[in-house]
Amino acid sequence: MSPDGAAEVRETPGWAWWLLLLVALCTLGVGVLLLVAPHRTLSTLAVIVGIYLMVVGVLWIGVGIAVKEVRGGSLWRGLLALVAGAVLIRHPADSITVLALIFGIVLLVAGVFALVGAIENAERRGWRIVAGVVDLGIGILIVSWPQFGIYTFAIVLGISLLVRGAIEAWLAVSGMTLSRHGEHPQGSSTLSPA
Repeated sequence: MSPDGAAEVRETPGWAWWLLLLVALCTLGVGVLLLVAPHRTLSTLAVIVGIYLMVVGVLWIGVGIAVKEVRGGSLWRGLLALVAGAVLIRHPADSITVLALIFGIVLLVAGVFALVGAIENAERRGWRIVAGVVDLGIGILIVSWPQFGIYTFAIVLGISLLVRGAIEAWLAVSGMTLSRHGEHPQGSSTLSPA
């Protein structure tokens, strides 16, 4: 509450939307790279995915620090992505099964956090549900059938990253637009990027 007794309106800092847009651009870039060159060796694929996870992990931690409403989910998602990325970079020559399982688990956790976020916050609930279902679906597919070939894994992962990146980009751009115009969804006093 503000000193005059009115409800205090808290807005997401503008830089949090830029962080989410960076996450989206990284996700789209890696998705395109995997679809354009799915024949890469296992070591190259592991390093690309590892670097992606580390960069996105840092960005998600930044979003978690900036936005109180998504702090827990973003921080845990970011920490998990950092650890998974470090493991992939440290051991890039391990089997495709290990690579698939690590990324599949990251997608499962991200999907759960997206769905929990959709339940807790009404803002952009539909897009959060779509993102959560896509992450869970691809995560379940990868974890239940981790014996992908490198080519198949790169294609499946590339498609899922393109879908995820497009959703994240839309959320970031719509958040920036709403913040710039000072609009708030009905019944809500905050904007949150995740």
